Amino acid sequence: MRKICLLLTLCCSLRIAYAQKAPDFQGTDLNGKSIQLTDYKGKYVLLDFWASWCHPCMEKVPLLKKIRRSYPENKLAMIGISLDRSKAAAQQTVKAKGMNWTHIYDPKTIPGAYGVFYIPMVYLIDPNGKVVYNNDRQTEEELLRILERM
Repeated sequence: MRKICLLLTLCCSLRIAYAQKAPDFQGTDLNGKSIQLTDYKGKYVLLDFWASWCHPCMEKVPLLKKIRRSYPENKLAMIGISLDRSKAAAQQTVKAKGMNWTHIYDPKTIPGAYGVFYIPMVYLIDPNGKVVYNNDRQTEEELLRILERM
């Protein structure tokens, strides 16, 4: 039992917390374009870890679409990280739901770097590369207040 508690404590401490520097990553979006977090230096970046089979993730899509409509791409980049069972499933969901922002299919590497153990998980990274929001510790209302101050 003590080993299980120690493991859970360690796992929870690995999650990227508020005000920590966001880990850089490199990936290929669903259109085949290579991207990395440092490409977005000087902008806010919203990272959304999701999967089509995750009902709470799909419930967040309307909010994310509203955010995309409300904030210009030159100030806020949005990157979805799909943890779907296949790239095809991610592509189909992005098209069907009209998720008109950048998406990467990467169920292991990027989520591992961010300590993502469940989804949906949303991070907001400021122009200096620091995490200023994660939905594990803050509410959606707090996310919207931060975005309004951009």
